[in-house]
Amino acid sequence: MMELMITVTIIGILAVIARPAFTRVLTQVRGNALMNDFRVFAAGFGQYAHANGAYPASYTTAGGFPATMAGLINQTQWQRRAPIGGNYTFLKDNTIGGVSYRALICVSGTGAAAISFTSAQLLSLDKKFDNNNLTTGQFFTNGAALNTYYVIEK
Repeated sequence: MMELMITVTIIGILAVIARPAFTRVLTQVRGNALMNDFRVFAAGFGQYAHANGAYPASYTTAGGFPATMAGLINQTQWQRRAPIGGNYTFLKDNTIGGVSYRALICVSGTGAAAISFTSAQLLSLDKKFDNNNLTTGQFFTNGAALNTYYVIEK
């Protein structure tokens, strides 16, 4: 019986030690998945703009799919919850924080579908993939809800 208690205690200690590392790796994997989604979606919207001379209209229905993008981006991938929480939307000819953008992909959400990353986690992503500044660059956030944007074209 004593051996079992010692074994359980050791396993518990190892679990406590491993949890922060697991959380860190999971955050990195989700961040990498988000950036991959952004790149794939941006390529699809870019193909649409190249073929049609302009980007499609804004599509801000959370969890919906812009029908004009069928065949250019994966519908299931677009409609699923983003790796950081929230849903994907497409914004054309928008001004955010006083800066005008021709095309953006946004991840936003509220309630159960809210962004699950903290600003520190988003900053870590920005440091890895952009300019280490969450208010500028190709990847940025805006507002307390941490709406997250990826610039396709400025």
